[in-house]
Amino acid sequence: MGTYIISSHGEPKWDKKTTIPQGVSVRFYQKFGVGMDSAEAFKLQSALTDPTHADASAVLERNPQRALWNGPNKQQPELELTADPKKAFKSGIVHAESREIVAVIELGTPVTLTDALQAIATHAAKKSEEAVVHCLFCL
Repeated sequence: MGTYIISSHGEPKWDKKTTIPQGVSVRFYQKFGVGMDSAEAFKLQSALTDPTHADASAVLERNPQRALWNGPNKQQPELELTADPKKAFKSGIVHAESREIVAVIELGTPVTLTDALQAIATHAAKKSEEAVVHCLFCL
């Protein structure tokens, strides 16, 4: 199973739904509309990418999974993903095992979570694997 990390700002759109593709599992680490400190998000991203790192256990304990969506399914809300306007961190999607950048989220070019998950599903299919997606939103 491939591990993917989405790092961006995320604005919930409660009047819309996110489509989760077959073979994709999405994990969230904060409530919708509640931001995560970007320094803590970076630590969490590092812990998810390298669970054997010395600080990984403590970071994962501080940041438990809050929600889990499994595909195929539709869930409310849709999320609009945007880049960090302060450029404190790069926004996009990374395949954790290979450190490959799957997509970059550019300033002024928002992406829906539905579109991001479809890009991940397509990438995972090329590797003949299912995907677990970790969403780190610094709202």
